[in-house]
Amino acid sequence: MPGRKNIPNKLKLVKGTLQPCRETTITPKLRSDKGAYIKMRKGVMNKTAQKQWQLMAPELTAAGLLTPLDVYAFEMYCVAYAQWQDALGQLEVTGSVIQGRAGIQVINPYVKIANQAFIQQRQMLLEFQCTPASRAKAGGSEIEDDEDDGDPLA
Repeated sequence: MPGRKNIPNKLKLVKGTLQPCRETTITPKLRSDKGAYIKMRKGVMNKTAQKQWQLMAPELTAAGLLTPLDVYAFEMYCVAYAQWQDALGQLEVTGSVIQGRAGIQVINPYVKIANQAFIQQRQMLLEFQCTPASRAKAGGSEIEDDEDDGDPLA
């Protein structure tokens, strides 16, 4: 269904936009297994995707952003990452421009594959709040400066 995504009630409360007439009636309560490692399903991803899973899953789980319900969505991100890496590797070998049928130079099809995989990755990263902008929209904390020299303008 097109339109804006529903915003959780807790986020509306933090933003100060919660109104009783606009409350989401069904808010799923997820188990918060912070720190519990979520296993990847076997036979779904290639080695590149599996490495990306092993790199990011512990971080996202620790932050409470990856739950057992999110496994399929996170697999989509990992597969898109692997496709992007594969396409970039092919572009490194063959180049962005190749010779077409009649000897005319054309854009390498791997350029389109890389671009589509990049867009898919970006969309999934936004879902998991892995970009600074998506964290800010979700009410994430800003990076705090450890140094405090007492200057309010610094």
